Amino acid sequence: MKAKPGKIGMDFLKPEKKDFWFELSEKDRQEIDAGIKQLDSGERIPLDDFLEKLDNPK
Repeated sequence: MKAKPGKIGMDFLKPEKKDFWFELSEKDRQEIDAGIKQLDSGERIPLDDFLEKLDNPK
């Protein structure tokens, strides 16, 4: 099976999609940054504990 001419390797010519980060509000970006800092400093909980909190909010 032969490839159609002009179809292979042309994806690089397509314009880049808009980065969703810049579509977020400043508050949302700050909250994401804060969460990343918490994870980087070791502040995390096991997934099962997190899911339990979602199922049984206080």
